[in-house]
Amino acid sequence: MNSDFNTNKASVLLESLVNQLNWFLDIKSEVLSFEGEHRPREFARHLSCVYQMAGVDRPHKDISVIPKPLEIDENYWKHDPDYLRQLNTIQLYIKGELSQYVDLFLLHGSMADGNYRRGWSDVDTFVVVSASTMNDPDSLVDMRARCHEIREMIDKMAPLQHHGLMVVTDASLLDYPSTYLPTEVLMESLDMIGNAKEFNIHKRPFNSDALLRDLYNRENLAIESIKTGYFKHHSRNGKYLEIPFRNRRDNMYQLHYFLGYTMTLPALVLSGIGMPTRKSESFDKARCLFSSCAWELVEKATEIRNEWQEREYPGYTGNTIPDWVCETLRDDYMERFIALIRESIIALDNKKAYEA
Repeated sequence: MNSDFNTNKASVLLESLVNQLNWFLDIKSEVLSFEGEHRPREFARHLSCVYQMAGVDRPHKDISVIPKPLEIDENYWKHDPDYLRQLNTIQLYIKGELSQYVDLFLLHGSMADGNYRRGWSDVDTFVVVSASTMNDPDSLVDMRARCHEIREMIDKMAPLQHHGLMVVTDASLLDYPSTYLPTEVLMESLDMIGNAKEFNIHKRPFNSDALLRDLYNRENLAIESIKTGYFKHHSRNGKYLEIPFRNRRDNMYQLHYFLGYTMTLPALVLSGIGMPTRKSESFDKARCLFSSCAWELVEKATEIRNEWQEREYPGYTGNTIPDWVCETLRDDYMERFIALIRESIIALDNKKAYEA
């Protein structure tokens, strides 16, 4: 009993560590330097100490073996050389400046499978920080500086991207939460360094309660946004998404996040009901769970994503929501988002009732 309790506490501690580590390695953490360079070093020492404290033995059963990831070959670069030149620059920087700090650096999502849209699609990564880096605060500080450089390079390809690198520790692989990438995605990712080998993952059972809590929180945020005019999630320079388009001159980054989450929701729900799948396949599999009214928002978000490259790339600058995006989405998009969230909750509740 005590062993299980300690393991559960260690799992919570490790997951919290990963959240803090992602923030620390992202450019958003530059606020730490406002008081001097000693602050990032203090934070790095804290992360290293937490990593060592969370090192409780974890179960070594139910292991998933992830095959050796595919390397990025010359054919990948040839199919869109002008646009992918920046990604090639990022890869060369990773090989030269970051490889000593990590065990694994993978590219996944539309950039990996070629289904990206220029100027819209994110550069999605999965990075495993090595034990030697996690145990050395100075190495964490050095890695942070390099990750910030990578984020600035990514911004040139994906100016609307709201997140940095997705980072976990080596220990996270043997205590792998359901909120991380599905193993199906990892199996089709591309190796950005070229030294990856097969690796093991011990997955925790999917925590549908955590997903339900998040959905209820987002439902409340959406309801409140209709009352106040502000959707208080993922601001930019202190400015939130204003409902419906009250600040369209400075809200595209915020709307891009909102639409991205909308298109990710089907895959999240499928994971919650025990059917984890790739995002690219989730729409066909999840469509039957939603009404036409709720699902229309997913379709409109997809339409905007698909048309962005032709309409806005490469000339888009600033943060203005284009007229055609407003016309496509319509003023009632938040009401339809609430419907989508509520039907997602129903799908998860039905699964729990069936299991009971």
